[in-house]
Amino acid sequence: MAALAGLMRQYQHENGLTQRQLAEAISVGSSTVGRYLNAEGSVPDEDLIVAIADALKADRVEFLAAAGRLSGETFEAAVMAELRAMRAQIERVEQTSAATHALLTKIAASTAQHK
Repeated sequence: MAALAGLMRQYQHENGLTQRQLAEAISVGSSTVGRYLNAEGSVPDEDLIVAIADALKADRVEFLAAAGRLSGETFEAAVMAELRAMRAQIERVEQTSAATHALLTKIAASTAQHK
């Protein structure tokens, strides 16, 4: 729900819509929109997610994915998996950098001895 709430807030801001205006556009109460914007309660059904995306002039698929309605995996789980993969890549870069630094230090020391 947090991913959907974040997207809603982003597009709401970009479109300059108030909470009330968004609520009117999707035919729900302002307090309902407030709960969605604050990631409270359950995820809206697919039809309402599509209505929200349309009202915010956003990509329906992006909103459905953020709500975890496109596959068995939630958007948050997909983001976490991507972050884990990025962390592994960063660790490999750090290891390579450390090895390169050690090699350059050795070469510099060797060069200094030959002068």
